[in-house]
Amino acid sequence: MRLRCTLLATFFLLGSVICGSGAARAAAEWDRRFEAVLAASVDGKLYRSSDLSSTRLELVRMGVDADEAGEVVLVLFRNGISSEIMQRFATTAVRVGFVQGISPQSAARHMCEGFTRGYEGVRDLDRRWDFLTAEQVRRIRGLVEKGMWGVAKTEAFTALEVRVAGVRP
Repeated sequence: MRLRCTLLATFFLLGSVICGSGAARAAAEWDRRFEAVLAASVDGKLYRSSDLSSTRLELVRMGVDADEAGEVVLVLFRNGISSEIMQRFATTAVRVGFVQGISPQSAARHMCEGFTRGYEGVRDLDRRWDFLTAEQVRRIRGLVEKGMWGVAKTEAFTALEVRVAGVRP
């Protein structure tokens, strides 16, 4: 009986070490991939691979597959989402994807397109996902007409983020 317990404990310990080293290898592979993408990019100097990795890890903690999380981060990087807001953008994309029944990468692509095309992009995104109230739409349009696109975009993103904040994928 004692031998059987010792063998079981050894089996579980080895299994956890093997699984843990697999996760570490996958994380190291993504770190190398992020570094290669940054090195090949003109904008690469504006980002750190550790920022991209921490965003990927946050998505994994949310339950997103590690490779899928890495792809979301690459979508955001390639669309010029700054490292300062990338984690908020990524977690919002995961939540929107869950609510809309689409992949996180697809949600991230839609968000990038919507938030980089000006007022019409935000309006199209709202038509797709219905996250703005009529008052918010009027306010955002007014801000854009006054030349305050940055403020308008921030308000629209915050509205989307708040709308899906309680969602747990």
